[in-house]
Amino acid sequence: MKIPKCVDRPRFIRVFSPGGRMIAAVLSFFWAFAVMAEACPDGDASLVQVRNVINDLGKSGRAPAGAECGYGWAEGINFDKPSLTDQVLISFFLEVADLHRQAYLKRLAEGYVAIANSYLDKEIAVREKFIEQVLAADDETRKSESLQRATVKHLSAMATAYVKRKKYAEIAEYLSQKPTNIIDHEAVRAWLQAVSSCDKFDGDPNVNLCAVKDRQICQKTISDFLASVDEMKSQLFSSKTGREIAVLRRLTADGGCLND
Repeated sequence: MKIPKCVDRPRFIRVFSPGGRMIAAVLSFFWAFAVMAEACPDGDASLVQVRNVINDLGKSGRAPAGAECGYGWAEGINFDKPSLTDQVLISFFLEVADLHRQAYLKRLAEGYVAIANSYLDKEIAVREKFIEQVLAADDETRKSESLQRATVKHLSAMATAYVKRKKYAEIAEYLSQKPTNIIDHEAVRAWLQAVSSCDKFDGDPNVNLCAVKDRQICQKTISDFLASVDEMKSQLFSSKTGREIAVLRRLTADGGCLND
């Protein structure tokens, strides 16, 4: 039976039995693949054509299918100096990653948490691939303003994706290794939330850091964060962020409970 392009997933499947919801989730997942396979351009298509298709899928409420299509293409792209500064490629990676966030929200709203989280994981992978390629490029290439803006957007959204996945230790480690000129306020907020819960890295903002079991880990994690913050000379923080950073400075300074 030919799958109509206007359908994103089988809406006629409801919870008629205890296993109905699980069956619906599985079929929904494979339905997205089926629609994507019909709509996604093959290897002879240009990246412009692919962008048109995935954006149309996203606008028509089929973000999961668009995300799957875009992910397949993003995985197969090999970067070189000319392509890295190509605006089509820059826009493509932003659009693919953003479609994964849309797909996450769509599936989450439908109650399919595991499938929703898989889209977040793929979003992180797409954004990380782009960021790492940019950071590995030569200085001349990295001077591109459009490339730098895209890199900042990717890292900012990637940080919030990590927060949604509650991977606080991972985002703290990742950001501590990145140049501060690509870390925006949104990423700083995610990083701050991570290091402020450094006893368990669970994002709990109410942790008493003076009572943590392993102060050395917290001291180093917070010190790495503060060292990067000190390099952000042009970064403007909100008053809330500024106050929270000041608290961490006191805890790790001479006489602070994390510097005993």
